Amino acid sequence: MVSVGEEVKENQQLAKLSVENIDEQIKKLTDDLKKSEDTYNQASNNKEIQQTNSLTSWQDKTNSTKAIYESKKSELDKSISNLTTTITAKKQRITELEELIKNGEEAVPIDPNLDAYKKELVEITKQLGETETELSTAIHNLELLNSNRQTEINAENESKKSYDYVQNESNHNSDIAIDAAKREVDRLYGELSKVNKLKKDPYLYAGSQGIVTEINYKENVLVDLSSPGIVIGDINKKEVLVSVDQNAIIKIEEGQKVEVQFSAYGDTIFYGTVKSRDLVGKNKNGTIQFDVYVEIDSQDKEILPEMTCSTKFISKEVKDIIKLSNKAIQLIEGIQYVDVKLTDGTIERREIKTGFSDGKTSEIIEGLSEGDVVVVES
Repeated sequence: MVSVGEEVKENQQLAKLSVENIDEQIKKLTDDLKKSEDTYNQASNNKEIQQTNSLTSWQDKTNSTKAIYESKKSELDKSISNLTTTITAKKQRITELEELIKNGEEAVPIDPNLDAYKKELVEITKQLGETETELSTAIHNLELLNSNRQTEINAENESKKSYDYVQNESNHNSDIAIDAAKREVDRLYGELSKVNKLKKDPYLYAGSQGIVTEINYKENVLVDLSSPGIVIGDINKKEVLVSVDQNAIIKIEEGQKVEVQFSAYGDTIFYGTVKSRDLVGKNKNGTIQFDVYVEIDSQDKEILPEMTCSTKFISKEVKDIIKLSNKAIQLIEGIQYVDVKLTDGTIERREIKTGFSDGKTSEIIEGLSEGDVVVVES
C-alpha cells in the first residue's frame, strides 16, 4: 500500500496483513503463555520454599545448641543454689556446735553431750569442705559452659556469614530464573495482544508522520512480529549515516561537531552533531567499518533520503586566528618560512611558527600580522 520514499501521515494505513491461520497462532501463543506463567509461578514458589527450608534448617541447628546449653546451665544453676544453701546451713550448725561445746566444757558438771557435739562438729566440718569443693566444681563447670557457649555463638556467627553468602547466591540465581520467566510471560502476552488486535483490525498503521525509509516484508511471506515491517523516518529530523574505519572511530565521540557537504548542493556546508556511534564493527567488502549517526542542524534546504554527501569531523576548532594555506609555507632545515611582499614591492623571507592545522591550512601563531601579503610560488 506504500513504498520507500513515500510521505505518510500519522495513523495512515500502511499495509493489510493476512489473518489466515490466525486462530491457530492465537491458540499456540495462549498455550505458550500458560506454560510460561506456570514456569514463572514455579520459579517464584521454588525460591520461597528454598528460603523457608534453609531458614528452618538454620534455626533448628542454632536452637538445638541453644536448648542444650540452657538445659545444662539450668542444672548447674540449680546445683549451685542448693549447694550454697547447704553450705550456709552447715556453717550455721558449726557455729551452734562450737557454742554448745564451749558452754559444755565450762559447765559443772560437764555436759554429758559434749563428746557427741565434738563428734558432730568434726563430721559436719568435713561435710562442709566436701560441699564447698562441689560448689567450686559447679561454678567452674558453669564458667566453662558459658565459655564454650560463647565459642559456639562466635562459630555460629561466622557460619552465618557463609550461610548468608550461600543464601544470597541462591536468591540471585532464583531471581535470574524468575526474571527470565517474567520476561518471557511479558513477551508472549505482548505477542498475543498484537495478534488479537490484528484479528480485529488486520492493518498496519503509521505511528507518526514521516517518510517510509524501509519495507521489510514481501507479499504473502510470513513476517516476524518482533521486527518492524515498515520503518518511518521523522520528517523533521535529518540524519546522515557515515561509515568510518577503526582508526577513525576512536577519534569520534558523541556531541562532536561535523561539517557535511551534499553532492546536490555543491560547496554548501551543512553543520551537524554526532548523535551516536556503533561500538561493534561490520565487515564491509573485507574492511571493518563502524557506523556513525550524524544529525544535521535545522536548516531550510531540502535533504532527501539516499542523498550522497561527504563529512568532516571537527576534532578541534580554533577561532579568531591568522591562517595560511600550507602551500605558502616552506620548510628549510626544520624551520618554517614564508615569503612576504613588503610595501616597497620587495620580497622578505620571514620565519614563522604554526599551530593547529587541518591538513590544508595552518594557524599562524608567530611571524605574520593581519594584512601581511604572502607570496606563493606558482
